Amino acid sequence: MSASGERNVAAPAQLGDPLGEQRELLAGRALTVLPARGVIWFEGPDASEFLSRMLSRTPDPAAGASCESLVLDPNGHVRFAVQVVSAGTGYWLLVTPGLTESLMSWAESMRFRLRFEVRDRSDDFREVAWFGHPAWCPALRPEGVWRDPWGSEPQGSWRSAPAGAADAEGWTLQVGLLPVSGLSDALGRAEAVGASRAGWAALNALRLGVARPCQDTEGDPRLLPHEVDWLRTAVQLGKGCYPGQETVSKVHNLGHPPRRLTLLQLDGAPDIARGASVRLGAQEVGQVTSAAVHWELGPIALALLRRCTPVGAQLLVEDGDRWVSAAQEVVVPPDAGGAARGSVGALRSARQVRGSRRRPLH
Repeated sequence: MSASGERNVAAPAQLGDPLGEQRELLAGRALTVLPARGVIWFEGPDASEFLSRMLSRTPDPAAGASCESLVLDPNGHVRFAVQVVSAGTGYWLLVTPGLTESLMSWAESMRFRLRFEVRDRSDDFREVAWFGHPAWCPALRPEGVWRDPWGSEPQGSWRSAPAGAADAEGWTLQVGLLPVSGLSDALGRAEAVGASRAGWAALNALRLGVARPCQDTEGDPRLLPHEVDWLRTAVQLGKGCYPGQETVSKVHNLGHPPRRLTLLQLDGAPDIARGASVRLGAQEVGQVTSAAVHWELGPIALALLRRCTPVGAQLLVEDGDRWVSAAQEVVVPPDAGGAARGSVGALRSARQVRGSRRRPLH
């Protein structure tokens, strides 16, 4: 098969049993070929230094290490969400399709005197996803593996979601980077030792069930990482001196993000379109970012709502000429952020007390 043919290897949304495919994936018995995404190879003497300066989380240079990180604009908005895999001699950067050239151009514009090279390898690789560490994993022989940290909350992270909300316990997603030239053979080897296949829509439904953000769907030009709980995995609090860091710190310590990610339980409507209006009475309070039918939760959606939308309010989703009732499960609470407000207030009060004691008597 030609490289272009392998590049277009079937990545069906579902294979006839969408709910069963979710169960098989989550149990580690199935794999899924993901739709083509951006793959960038990053190497050079100063590659590690550049990524450390520019990303919201510093990648570990040790071969096989992986992380999730963000490229922010100076105002703290998400420009690129990147999945980083270290190969020892360089880094794989996995990005939303359509943003590959933009990310490479951005890196070149920020190069200054640093020595590194960036290459678009999107046509050479495809991504295959699975859960856990099944026995058939070695048969795939991936070039690199990205391990999703959503279920582990790495060092320096901050979780806004309340305990029990969109529980990600057992979320052991791994994404392997497979060469296009041998993709069919790799899948055949894995299937020969017990792997079954699932459609990529099964993984998307599972993602919604744990409220896991994705730039493809939850991203927009004004997105702050706090709004979708991305401080949980993609931001390293305490790390300074990267673009947008000041805004990240201010919102986390003193402010509140203007919007909040919410998991919606839909009343029997699985095919809600992205961008559908979410309303509280006659007032629009947000928009749906993605929707699916989950094998346990039923029809669900993720939505970005105005921060002050009452958490107990029953909402309506307007999708064309349909009105769908939606109940909220809080992911990012309205009081997210402001982590240092109490300390700052106490410090100010102490200063005022000390100042009043020093005033001369008249």
